[in-house]
This record gives sequence, C-alpha cells and structure tokens, in this order.
Amino acid sequence: ALDEVPLDSSALLYLYGDARPTQRIRAFAKARIDRRFTPSDSLFSATQPDASTSTSTTVQLDQLWLKFDIGRTVFVTMGQQPVRWGTTRIWNPVDFVNAQRKDPLAIFDARPGIPLVKLHIPLEDIADGANVYAIAQMDDAGRLADVGGLLRAEVSVGPTETGISVA
Repeated sequence: ALDEVPLDSSALLYLYGDARPTQRIRAFAKARIDRRFTPSDSLFSATQPDASTSTSTTVQLDQLWLKFDIGRTVFVTMGQQPVRWGTTRIWNPVDFVNAQRKDPLAIFDARPGIPLVKLHIPLEDIADGANVYAIAQMDDAGRLADVGGLLRAEVSVGPTETGISVA
C-alpha cells in the first residue's frame, strides 16, 4: 500500500584534492561520502540525529596516489588507484586486477582503487599506441611475498586495440 512505502533518500559527495608541485610530479586524492537520509533523520527534520542513525554515513577513499616519471621514459604511479581494463559493461574477462566484480546494473563504477605501484612505458618507436605496464599489486599484502605482479602489453592499430595481460 502507498502509506507503507518508506521514505529514503541518499546524497553522494565527492571530495577531490589535486596537487602538482612541479610539472613532472602530481599527487591526487578522491574520497566519496554517502549519506543515507531516513525518515527520522531527513534533510527537513528539526531533530538532531542520535547515535543509532550515525551509521548511515559512509566515507570511502577511492584514490590516493603520487605520479612521477623517471627520465621522461618510465612513468610511475604509486598508491591507491583505479585499474579499468576492458570496455564491456556486463562481461569483462580482462578485469582480473580488481577483487571486487563490477556491478553491470550500477549507474557508475563505485569500486575503489587498488593499492599498487604501476610502471608505464610508452613504446612510441614501435607504434603510436604501444604501451607496456608492469604492476606490483599490494592489496591484502602483509609481506613482500604476498605482493602480486602483473604485466600488460597493448598496441593500437587504427580503430583496434590489442592487449596481452599476465598476472
């Protein structure tokens, strides 16, 4: 019945921080705050929320990374960063880096970044769109032996991009 439908809404806030102290160094941070408003704690309520409703706010650090280059040939990104390989929305067999699977029905990809060190080496001598990536994946790594490794080589020829990934 219509009178039993609960009123519920949420607000989503992204906070960004982007710093470039020099032309070759960049630091970036992105956090997401999700606030769920319930009937007792709505935007128009005159009462203050109590301790039982304070759990309706979640804060998630999406990205926190530092980017720099070595001799303008190897580009290094260290920290929590997104890795989005593949272009499909529902089935993505090359997205084996993220432990959390992408929700194909979600409006946007809300998965947080992954703690890793990424080396990007453009190979413009071979082709305009040729790249090699070496990644040290450090999520859930308590020791050096727990760090995962990935290699990806890709090349673009015309409208086609071909890549090989090994983890």
